[in-house]
Amino acid sequence: MLSSTRAFTELLDARNFSYRDLGPTSSGRDTLSVGIGGKNMSGVTIRFFFDTDCHGASLRVFDILKFTDEQRPKILETINKLNQDYRFVKFCAQDDDNTVQMEMDLIFRDNDVAEICEEAMVRAYQICDDAYPTLMKARWS
Repeated sequence: MLSSTRAFTELLDARNFSYRDLGPTSSGRDTLSVGIGGKNMSGVTIRFFFDTDCHGASLRVFDILKFTDEQRPKILETINKLNQDYRFVKFCAQDDDNTVQMEMDLIFRDNDVAEICEEAMVRAYQICDDAYPTLMKARWS
């Protein structure tokens, strides 16, 4: 396990957060999955991909919402608006499976890995949960 991943899992353990170690990717990036119960979403599952140099990570929330080809224009318009309204994250429409995902990238140093990852996790959760009703409204309007 990479030192950055270990620092974050130690914080998660200390705070009694449940997570799953998904193992390394083919490029050697450690992956973790953290699930948090939502207010608007039934739950938010945040995936962490830790860089092999131990100085960065990517967060992803996959499959926030599924949409049809007919709903795509309204979803894209809504995603553009959300990307203007929220800092730190970007929402994307995936062409291959017609889903919306959230993306966030982090940089850190050896001494602040855990705190930065925790703050990013909380922000990612809050933003996704807050944006979900707006995305649902776009899907059905």
